Amino acid sequence: MRVLFLSEWYPSEKDQMAGLFVQKHAQAVAAQGCEVRVNTWWPQVDIVQLNVLTLKKGLIAYMLKRVLGIPYIIVEHWSGYLPQNGQFERFPAWKQRLLKEIAHEANGIYPVSEVLADNMKRCGITNNTWGKINNVVDDFFYTPSSFSEAVFNPSAKRSINLLHVSCFDEAPKNVKGLLRAIKSVSEKRQDFLLTLVGTGKDWQACKDYARELAIPKSLLHWTGEVTPEQVCEYMQQSACLILDSSFETYGIPLAEAISVGIPSIESDSCGLRLPKECGVSIAPMDDEALVDAIRYMLDHYRDYDAATIRSYGEQYRFDRVGKNLVEIYQETIRRK
Repeated sequence: MRVLFLSEWYPSEKDQMAGLFVQKHAQAVAAQGCEVRVNTWWPQVDIVQLNVLTLKKGLIAYMLKRVLGIPYIIVEHWSGYLPQNGQFERFPAWKQRLLKEIAHEANGIYPVSEVLADNMKRCGITNNTWGKINNVVDDFFYTPSSFSEAVFNPSAKRSINLLHVSCFDEAPKNVKGLLRAIKSVSEKRQDFLLTLVGTGKDWQACKDYARELAIPKSLLHWTGEVTPEQVCEYMQQSACLILDSSFETYGIPLAEAISVGIPSIESDSCGLRLPKECGVSIAPMDDEALVDAIRYMLDHYRDYDAATIRSYGEQYRFDRVGKNLVEIYQETIRRK
């Protein structure tokens, strides 16, 4: 099967992280034996996967179907449909109408989360076929967590390792909210270390904010940019992941933590809707609830079963996601 990926977001020499999740979908499909090309002219294609509904790439997919009869599906990641972002609703009316027409004419729409699907529909996006497709977690995250109980035993004078992974974009990621919660928790106990993995446009501002809050330096470790393999290593050495985003469509670090087998604290606006066996969900932008969740997790992280958590992560494997996409392609071509 020949599959054309169209995407405004895709890794390049200028930005190797942009659209990395799209590239992983392409790799997962290729691993299933499909011939995959990205953002190129290819009239012999069997199906088009439009990744993120944008006007430029969307019109290409629309015309390929109209002129050559090539079906296309939309795999959506964009947070602009969420009310906390609101970018779609700020588009001029003419642009909204065009995007809605492109979406309606697609042979199916497959957002990466139910939260995203619900908000696309709220914005007036319509189609006869809706589904869901997961993002991919790299295979090395499926190595079981390797920390030993002694490392996290406060009586052994070692800290409990808490972890945050993000792109440090404050508006969606709410890192300052996490820092306020850590400050509050630190006023009664300091038997933990919060490692903040990643970098981004608000990274320095978050570091400065931690100093303003006077959080003890011994409680925070800022790694800066690391490789995906190093992210995995930090997760394997942590007792809990904390992702308290204000909004996002799919918290990939949550899927990675689940695949490693550690519990998480998440705001319920992170897209994945964390099963109770995998951690604690709280309302977004609720500092008090986050403080309570951190205190609870510091005392109860051992109560979570790593094997049970990892069982939920099987759905994010390259092989599983690739097979799911190929099944969607086959069904789409069959009923076009």
